[in-house]
Amino acid sequence: MARFLSRLVTEKECLENCKDKASIRRHKLVEPFIYQSDLLPIPLYIHRGFSTDFASYFGREGTAGSVVHDFLYHNHILYKLQIGDLIVLASSDYIINRDLIKEKIKVGKLKADAIFKEAMIISNDPPSTFRRFLIWQAVVWGGWLAYWQGGKKSTKN
Repeated sequence: MARFLSRLVTEKECLENCKDKASIRRHKLVEPFIYQSDLLPIPLYIHRGFSTDFASYFGREGTAGSVVHDFLYHNHILYKLQIGDLIVLASSDYIINRDLIKEKIKVGKLKADAIFKEAMIISNDPPSTFRRFLIWQAVVWGGWLAYWQGGKKSTKN
């Protein structure tokens, strides 16, 4: 069953020459964020320090599904590894010891978009089914450039 296994905790992130924190559109995770999708074999581990703009095109902040989607758009290749008692999929940004990697898994754009839709549904965010559908369609049809730009680093690992 799809579910969030941890709570989302972020703080505003100042990237370059920011004077007014109210105008900052990026946030970073203060704690790891874990999501179990029905579309992935094991939970997704989003590391502390990951930077997100949430749902930047829709004027929304703090949506857990948007963080999952941003993470998948920036990390097309995930690595199966064990963190404590939990076996998860993590990005290369988190891995310190490559000997711990059990296997690599590629997550394509269509699967990333489907996981985003799933996360919006289970979190009921936004609460309107029609609005969720519109947001999902927007990323399905308009997210190709963001997906390919975001994954440039992950395809080199």
